Amino acid sequence: MNVRPTALATAVACVMTLGAADARAQSTSVPGRIEVGGGARWSGGQTFPAADATETTPTGSAFRLFTATTALNSTTSFDVHVGVRVWRRVDAQVSLAYGTPQLRISIANDAESGVPVTATERLQEYSVRGGATWSLGPFRTSRLAPFVAMELGQVRQLHEGETLIQTGTSVEVGGGARYPLMVRSGRRFREIGARVDARAVMRPRRVAVDDKQHTVAAIGVSLYTRF
Repeated sequence: MNVRPTALATAVACVMTLGAADARAQSTSVPGRIEVGGGARWSGGQTFPAADATETTPTGSAFRLFTATTALNSTTSFDVHVGVRVWRRVDAQVSLAYGTPQLRISIANDAESGVPVTATERLQEYSVRGGATWSLGPFRTSRLAPFVAMELGQVRQLHEGETLIQTGTSVEVGGGARYPLMVRSGRRFREIGARVDARAVMRPRRVAVDDKQHTVAAIGVSLYTRF
C-alpha cells in the first residue's frame, strides 16, 4: 500500500498544532541532554505492478505463460533510538530497526489452466538511520511536546536461505510528539515518557521488485528516557 506523503504530513501537522495549543510558556531547551528509547514500529506494505511471464513463439510473437503479482506485506518491527542534544531544541539521532516482512507472489492466468498459486517468503530486514529531531513545543509546561524529524538510512534485506542480500538508501520525513510520564531533577534521569512517530518513508529502489522508489507510511510507539 503506497501512501501519499502530503496526507501523512497533514496528520503530523495536526498533532503538532494540538501540542502547541496546550503550551502556556516557552522553554529554551529540551530537558536532559541524552535520550534513549525503544518500541514497536508499523510499516505499510507495497504492492508492485503485475508482470507477465512470456515465451517467444516460432512466429516471433510473445505467448503469455502466466501472470505474477508481487506484494510486500505490512510489518511490525522493533525500533530503538539514541538522541543527543546538539542545540536548544535540536537532537541528533541514530536509530536501529529489525523486522521480518513477508514477500508474497501470486501466480494466475496460467496458460495450461493451472490453479492459481501463492508463494510466500519471510525476509529479514535491518535498517540503520541517522538524522535529527526538532522540538516545536515546551516540555516543562505542556504535557504534549510535538517535534519534526528527518532521517537518512541504510536498509538491508536478507532473503530466506541467505541466497540474496539487497541494500539501499531510504529517506524519512515526518514528526510526532513526546508525552512525559515522569519528570524529576535527580541525577539518574530527567524525564521518562511515551513517544509517537509518524513518517513518510521513501524506500530504496534496490529493495523493490520493480526497481522503483515507493513511499509508505510508518508509525512508531516507544518509551524513552532523557538523562
